[in-house]
Amino acid sequence: MKLSDFVIEASEQNYKDAFDGHPVFVALQTGKFSREVYLAYLRETFHLIRHTTTIMARAASRLPDDQRGLRGWLLDQAVDEHNHDLLCVTDIEALGEQPGKFLAVPPRRGAWGLIAQTFYLADQHPVGLLGYLLTTEGIGASYAAKYADLLTSELYGYKSNQVTFLRAHGGFDVKHFDEVKKFMDALDADDNTRDAILAVRRFTIMYYSQMLQDCLDGSAKS
Repeated sequence: MKLSDFVIEASEQNYKDAFDGHPVFVALQTGKFSREVYLAYLRETFHLIRHTTTIMARAASRLPDDQRGLRGWLLDQAVDEHNHDLLCVTDIEALGEQPGKFLAVPPRRGAWGLIAQTFYLADQHPVGLLGYLLTTEGIGASYAAKYADLLTSELYGYKSNQVTFLRAHGGFDVKHFDEVKKFMDALDADDNTRDAILAVRRFTIMYYSQMLQDCLDGSAKS
């Protein structure tokens, strides 16, 4: 079995428990996804992805020469992901908020857990970062375009310049998800590496689900 298939299959129940019926997705689908919750999502996402370029570059710098392919891909990703946080800023401005003040609120539990985990992985276990990327890129591939369409539909009526982050990642993440699987499957992974990637995926599922819950639990400005 391919490594990516093994990891996805072994964590399938974790993924379903976290995201099937998640309150954020239920709210979106039933017309109850408020502007405040959407703004909170953009804020938490900004805090998370503004570190992506640094994390990718740090991880790449710690990979040995026998993993040049993965190292090069991470460097390409570091460049590709640069300034994606500014898409969140664009959306926040378009929604009528002042980003400087609005984004001064620090990240909450879920985003904080994801940030801390990825910095640790970049320094201590860069290959394990694939478990994180498999999850985040997969979530984007599955949900971003779908919910960008929903938010700009008659149900919500958001404008196109208010969903630029979701719209962009609905395209980017499909390609990135396939690339993550390709590099995972090319690894000469022993049991320890396999189990580490699986553990990272499970932690990422937990933290990301918490990040979405954080958006519901408090107002966008608190």
